[in-house]
Amino acid sequence: MLLGGLLKVDTKALERREFFTYHEMSAQKKEELLEMLKKALESKEEVKLAVIHGSFLSNGPFRDIDLAVYIAGSDPLDTLLNLRVELSELLDLHVDVRMINQAPAWFIRKVLGSCIILVNKQPYLMEGLLKSALEWEWRTKNSA
Repeated sequence: MLLGGLLKVDTKALERREFFTYHEMSAQKKEELLEMLKKALESKEEVKLAVIHGSFLSNGPFRDIDLAVYIAGSDPLDTLLNLRVELSELLDLHVDVRMINQAPAWFIRKVLGSCIILVNKQPYLMEGLLKSALEWEWRTKNSA
């Protein structure tokens, strides 16, 4: 719809369409996309850990590429938002980027328990996150 010379985009309609769009591709094509992601993420100094998880790892159809990242630096939220746009444009697919810096323990355990590591610049970061998540869940369960 054109209003006052400006194009008004129905972002909710775009999100709904994107949400219900499923993709299928060969294992070779998926490997190519993972390599593209890896190269893009390795060049980002503030990205210390990046892992792929979710339905993209299965043999079946997927809706998006789920990426979890640990971001260092002074403005991790800005980095996160830029990554979402840059990576989605690079792959011409929706890349759902989630920051795991302060994510809930259940999410960290779920993601790191079944993932492909693309970037791991900080030794023992992944292990430390998983250990902290498991300890928090154990303390929570045993304190009740």
